[in-house]
Amino acid sequence: MATTSLLQENIISMLNLEPLPDEQKLALLDKMSSLVQKRIALRVFDRLTAEEQDVFMAATAAGDEKRVAGLLSEKGVDIAALIENEVLKLKEEMKEVAGTAGV
Repeated sequence: MATTSLLQENIISMLNLEPLPDEQKLALLDKMSSLVQKRIALRVFDRLTAEEQDVFMAATAAGDEKRVAGLLSEKGVDIAALIENEVLKLKEEMKEVAGTAGV
C-alpha cells in the first residue's frame, strides 16, 4: 500500500474494528494518539540538548507555541514530517499485528 494511501486510511476500518462499541474505538484511538505523541516527543528530545529540553518543556507547559516552533526550527526539526512518519509507522505496526493475529 502506498504511503499516502496508508496515511489517509481510517485505522478503525483498516483493522476491522467497526463492530466494536464506540467507547472502545475511542479508547483505542486515544491510546494510539498518546503513543504517537510520546514517540514524537522522544524524537524531538533526541535532537535537543538538556538545556534545550528544559526550554522546550517550559514553553510547552506555558503554551508558548511561538517559542516551541522557534526552537524546533532552530534545530531543523520538521514537526509535520515527524508526525506523518510516526503515524505511518504506527499504522504499519498495527496492520502487521492485526495480520499476525488474523484480524
